[in-house]
Amino acid sequence: MCGTIFSRLPELRVTVNSRCGRACFFCRPSGEAVETLPGVELDIETVLTTAKICEGFGISYIKLTGGDPALWLPLIECVGRLKAETKCRVEVISRHPRIAASAEALVQAGTDMLNISIDTLDPDLHRKITGW
Repeated sequence: MCGTIFSRLPELRVTVNSRCGRACFFCRPSGEAVETLPGVELDIETVLTTAKICEGFGISYIKLTGGDPALWLPLIECVGRLKAETKCRVEVISRHPRIAASAEALVQAGTDMLNISIDTLDPDLHRKITGW
């Protein structure tokens, strides 16, 4: 459609870690195989600095993803600081069952959207998809 302007909400997608604990065939067909050593993960200050710079260029939506952010220890603190220090909407994207234990704290920290993917409720199919 020539002449039509398509606009998209500017967003920043931040991969906070490389771990997910799974080996889903659609993402990691050869297995987890990514070891994240202590002190190597993304730190909150880097996320905040990057978010503030991007916000200055019009970014208004931040998605925290991974691996899986449910396995990133500073997730709740990071969401709280992003909400306090920027005007951005914050979404957390997770597939890990551990996210359930953090859901209430994430909402209290200001998470605008919690995106939880469920591949299947069938245990046998789940094992085939995730490797566990």
